[in-house]
Amino acid sequence: TDSDITELDETFLVNLSSPQSDAFQPTLADSQAVVTIQDDDPTLLSINDISVDENAGIALVTVSLDQAALREFSVDYSTADGTASSGSDYQFSTGTLTFNPGDTTQTIEIPLIDSTLGEADETFLVNLLNLQAAGLDVNLTDSQGEVTIRDDDRSSLSVQDLSVDENAGTVLLTVSLDQPLLTSITVDFEM
Repeated sequence: TDSDITELDETFLVNLSSPQSDAFQPTLADSQAVVTIQDDDPTLLSINDISVDENAGIALVTVSLDQAALREFSVDYSTADGTASSGSDYQFSTGTLTFNPGDTTQTIEIPLIDSTLGEADETFLVNLLNLQAAGLDVNLTDSQGEVTIRDDDRSSLSVQDLSVDENAGTVLLTVSLDQPLLTSITVDFEM
């Protein structure tokens, strides 16, 4: 019967024996047939999207199968810049994941670089490529994961106290940040 489970192709034998006829004596030229049931249920391979705090030190990206691997196969991965840059926000990573029989997940570890600059959340990509699954029906349903690095650096604003003569007419106040920002900031004021 047809199943939804990915499995190896299966074979069985059909043996013929004891042919009989009232009119003649039949012989068996080939008494055995091999029947192969070819599996037509693909295994689905995908990578997840994650968000991680900048100070976490590492991003863990999961690559998953919808059901356990039956035989060993592999897939390569490589990171690519989005709004985040390798070398300043994360470390460029590349490698090969090997799924062994029974495996359903593999984890890619990507080192993060914690900066002290206040900046917007940034993203980079993890691409799956070069699927090596000879003899297995593995479909790569999602080949690109997105990692969002949430900025954890907070900047403080302060305004300087000032004394002026009442006839000065105009007052110029200085608003300061405690550290540089890589993004714009606005602040409301009232008198």
